[in-house]
Amino acid sequence: AENNRIIASNPWGVRDYVWEGTTIDGNDSNGGFVHTGCPIDNSKKYRVSVWMKLIPHVTAPSGSYYFGCRQGDSVSNLGSTTVNTNPYFICNQLSGSSAIYNKWVLLVAYIWPSSYSSTTVDSTSGGYNINGDKLISSMSNFKFLSNATTGGIRSFLYYVNVGDATIYLYRPRFEVADTACSISTLLQGREHCSLYQINNSYVPSIS
Repeated sequence: AENNRIIASNPWGVRDYVWEGTTIDGNDSNGGFVHTGCPIDNSKKYRVSVWMKLIPHVTAPSGSYYFGCRQGDSVSNLGSTTVNTNPYFICNQLSGSSAIYNKWVLLVAYIWPSSYSSTTVDSTSGGYNINGDKLISSMSNFKFLSNATTGGIRSFLYYVNVGDATIYLYRPRFEVADTACSISTLLQGREHCSLYQINNSYVPSIS
């Protein structure tokens, strides 16, 4: 009941289908999505991304926004082999996130192969505006467990009071990093040129 699929401006100012998450009751969970998962190869590195826009409706909105990978038994923290059953790349309070209010931000993070022994996070992890400026400097990374067979993505609001804020989400992606398009391509909206080319533009639109 707190989710809608609407037609609104995408990151490039073109009308397209966008996911809208709201708060209509006093319960803890609010609008957003949870991907139940898809088959993965735990020997490979995956990149996870989604466009997000936060719209506050009060000066100091309550609650937080979350961006994470599948909840369950698939990943551990870097440098560990102990399962993290509730992994988030980032979970920040809305009241301290004014730098990213009212603008589209591309969130990017990584899940490393099970053999990865370092604690070093991929330097491209973070949140970008369409110009490529890094508005969120870093995010947590995880690695797959050696017996992991499923992965996924999730993003939503939580603990938000009624009417405090709205979250918009667009083009979530979960993909093998080695064969994925560049972040620059994502920022230009050109990841599916042959599918979305309209009037010599590579940005999808609703006619």
